[in-house]
Parts: sequence; structure tokens; C-alpha cells
Amino acid sequence: HDGRLNAVHLEANSIDVLKSYGIYHYLTENHLIYPPDRNGGINVRLCDLEKAMKAVISAISPEAIIDYECTVDSFSVTANKVDVVANSQITGKKTFNSIDIMVNAEGSKSVLNDRLGHLRTEVLPTVPAIAAILKDDRPKIQGVKTFFEYVGKSVRNIAMKIYYHVIFLFRFIFQRDHFWNPQRSIAGAALLPTPGQNYLGCGLSRRNSDELMRLKRVVDELQQVYDLTPEGEAKSQALRALKVAQKQYNSFAKYWINLSYCFANFLQILPNHRFTQSGPYFPVHSFSIVEIGADRAEELSIQHGDSLLIVSGDAAATVDPATGLGCNKAILESTQFSQLLRWWPTSEKGNALASYIRAMNESIERVHQISRSARRIYRPDAI
Repeated sequence: HDGRLNAVHLEANSIDVLKSYGIYHYLTENHLIYPPDRNGGINVRLCDLEKAMKAVISAISPEAIIDYECTVDSFSVTANKVDVVANSQITGKKTFNSIDIMVNAEGSKSVLNDRLGHLRTEVLPTVPAIAAILKDDRPKIQGVKTFFEYVGKSVRNIAMKIYYHVIFLFRFIFQRDHFWNPQRSIAGAALLPTPGQNYLGCGLSRRNSDELMRLKRVVDELQQVYDLTPEGEAKSQALRALKVAQKQYNSFAKYWINLSYCFANFLQILPNHRFTQSGPYFPVHSFSIVEIGADRAEELSIQHGDSLLIVSGDAAATVDPATGLGCNKAILESTQFSQLLRWWPTSEKGNALASYIRAMNESIERVHQISRSARRIYRPDAI
């Protein structure tokens, strides 16, 4: 299993943190990233970043427990300390007693936050966006057959790249769909090239977003009809209708994914653009529709008896992905948490916690301000 193929862009200050833990060295040693770009940033697939972090944690602390597909079954206070029962599909139930500090970085839709009644505040409304993986499908050259297959697919990629850039030039340069037109069809796009793969995140205008979601709803509804229809002629008809709808949905999405790739290449030449880079053309491997917005937890720390629950990562706050700051925020938060741990065993607990909360709030306010600025540019109708 490849894990999460989505890529993230890490800036210089985040790279410094990765270097201090040896994570950056793992990424470079295993050829999982390209050299830093002109601004000193790198792109890395989330699955590769997680692999690097896991390898370093295992090397530093072999007894560390790293468990996936794990949920919190119960959360209670006993003898003035928190006890947690976690249930893993792999290792079964585990009980963690008398916890001093627990960090919840579960995600924006945190089950634990819901269970404890922790509220969230919306900062920006959600809008649909496309997350697309474009993978290099050319084989390794191991003989005459693979050589010709490699050359053939390379020529095909070049031809498709030219084809879509010609369409893009006519639509966005020579016709009315100009880049500086706020009603243009593509609201924004970011291309993050990594070895063997490009990750493309793109947003469309409100009209195109509505059409994309309409086509997706049709597919979902026809899929449900097909699943509920008993075997026979009616099921065959339902399957034919479903395939037609899937073809329309895939064609619409892939057309705009490829034009967004060209759009991202165009953005790359603009001065002061945050992180978009040009990348080689690869065929669309997969795509999904994601609802992106920005929100935050109303509380960043909660005291349960003598135990402290810290809310961090996306469980604390999300940012509009158009800023490219989500993963960077999470990495930099780790340094703030390290400082809290350093001071927690001392008598300065109160000051350490206050310093942590203050630093977290400042970080969240900064990235949310950047989120609002980005949204004003690419979807001013959704602020």
C-alpha cells in the first residue's frame, strides 16, 4: 500500500526542524525528494514523510509504540489522572493509565474532540477542490522491449503536454478567460513535483465547481441505484447508466486537471508566487474531490484532573491548502510542544503552558490571515 500519495511543500524553517531530527537526511538518502527549489523549499509525498518520521522515531526510541487504525474507546479520569482505552485493528485493545500529557492531533474531524464536546469555529467556508495524482507510468529500461515502451510513453507525454498547453493558451491568453479575470474558469492551482509523481491541487470557478459537484452527485446516486437493484435486466440498465455518468464525470475532471497543470506552470513564472513549480507531464493516475476551508478549535488545552490534553495539528486549526502552510504549521508546532515538555516537570508548569498557548494562537492567527488573503485572490465569493 502506497499510503497517502498527496504531496506537501515544506519551507526552509520546517526543513531546519527535519534536519535537526535526521528526517531530512533520510529523505535525501532514499531519493524521496528533489533538491530544494529557488526559495529553499522541498516537496515530499505524505507517505514518504511519514515513513521517514517513523524510521527516525524507531531509531531513536525502539520501544516507541507506532500504531495505525487506532481509535479511542474510552476516556476517563481515575485517581485524578486520565486513563485511555484505545482499540487497534492490528493489536487489539490497549489501556494507558495515569497519563500526564496527551496530545490530540487527530485531524479536523476529530472523534475525540467530538466525544469531549470541544467546539470548533469556522474561519473560511468550505469550497470543493480537486486533488490529483499524476504518476510516471514509464517502465524502467531493462531491455529492448522496455526501452521502446519507455520511448513511446515519453513521446505520448510530450504530445499531451503540447496539446493541453495549446488549449490553455487559447482559453486563458487569447480568449476572455484571462488569468487576471476574477471570473476565469480555474480559480487556482499548485503543482508539487516529487520523484516519479506530480501532485496537483486545483480549484475551479463557482460555475465549474457547481458542475463538477453535480456530476459527482449523479455518479453517487446512480451507484446507489445500481447497488440496490436486484440481478437482472434492470441491474444491467443501471450499470450502463452508471458507466455513462462516470465517463462524463471523469472526462470533465481530467480535462480541468490537465488545464490546471498548465495553469500551475503559468503561475510559476510570476514573481513572489509561494510554492508552485513547473513539472514534467505525467498521466492522471487518480483524483478526488475534497472540501477545503479553514477552522480552529475553541480550546487548545484542557485540564482533566492532573492530566493535560493538548490539541495540536489539524485538531487545533486547519488552514486553506492554497497557502501551503498546513504541514509546515504542524511541524513548527512540534518545537513549541518540545519546549512545553522540557518545562513541564518543573515548577514552571503554568508559565510553560501559557507560553505554549500564546505561541499556538499567534501561529494560528498568522496562517489564518494568509488563508483569507489567498481566498480573496482565488475564490472571493467564498470568504
